[in-house]
Amino acid sequence: MTEFTNDYRLIFPLWRSPFRGQTTESKFMLDWRQTKDPWIGNGFLDTYFVGELIWMGNGRDCQLEHEEMDFMQKNDATISQLAITESAFTCMLNNIAASEIGHYNLNEERLEQFFNVPGIKFDTTNFAKHIPLF
Repeated sequence: MTEFTNDYRLIFPLWRSPFRGQTTESKFMLDWRQTKDPWIGNGFLDTYFVGELIWMGNGRDCQLEHEEMDFMQKNDATISQLAITESAFTCMLNNIAASEIGHYNLNEERLEQFFNVPGIKFDTTNFAKHIPLF
């Protein structure tokens, strides 16, 4: 089974920067393990995994805290849920921030693309109107 699941690792294709005007890409891997037997109910399935989203360039190792959690009550509704602990989400965001897509480079052209506004001047005279430091 581990060979079929690539040792419980899922390699994502290149992720592009979510910021308009940025052309960076990064590759990530989801390293996951199932921690409890699945629970099958009337119209739903609960599965429990532990894992990390790791940047494949120079990923950050994380210390995942043991945080007990459960899904919301289903009542009569059939809903889909994804529950992530705080330490796992912090690890994920730290890996994204450390990667190429976590950094952005601004110039006039990229600012225009980012804000979707033509004619932005990237100089201290223009910023002085908005930021009193200049």
